[in-house]
Amino acid sequence: MEDPFILIKNEVLSSLSNAATLFESWKRILLTVTSAQNEELLKTKEELLQILTNIEQDLEDLDNAVRAVIENPSRFNLTTRESNARKQFVDQTRRKVQMLMQEQDQQLDGVMHTVLNMREIASTMNDELADQSMLLDDLDEHVDRTSGRLQKAMKRMNHFIKANEETKASCCIGILIMVLIILLILVIVV
Repeated sequence: MEDPFILIKNEVLSSLSNAATLFESWKRILLTVTSAQNEELLKTKEELLQILTNIEQDLEDLDNAVRAVIENPSRFNLTTRESNARKQFVDQTRRKVQMLMQEQDQQLDGVMHTVLNMREIASTMNDELADQSMLLDDLDEHVDRTSGRLQKAMKRMNHFIKANEETKASCCIGILIMVLIILLILVIVV
């Protein structure tokens, strides 16, 4: 019969390798995601947490087995060195799992900070757009009023030009009549 510690150890090492690969995948997805609600990201996170939880449970089982071996080494035919090596394996693996969890927490904190910054920026942009919208509405109102005034001024100008055209024509006719009278007088007198 094979040593159960070795079986669980191999299972833990395999799970730890899967967790590391999954964690790298999770970080890659996290960097490319624009929304924290991305389905793939959530699925990967849940799967990673499940693997890490399973590893923790396996480590707890291994830890109990190591304690039993340390308490009664002759019963399991293990040397103190082998018992200590098993204890070190459990401790090192537990630290690796804790480091993965801490790094994931740090990554999530970073994402949360980024999301909060983006929310604040979006809120500021929304306020600025509302202010700009009010300014554009005011400008539109002023342009409408100015356009109406300009149309009135153009009508007056057109009326003035027409009135002046008739006056100029009358003045020219009057001057020509006077020149004609003077010429007639000169022709008659001379």
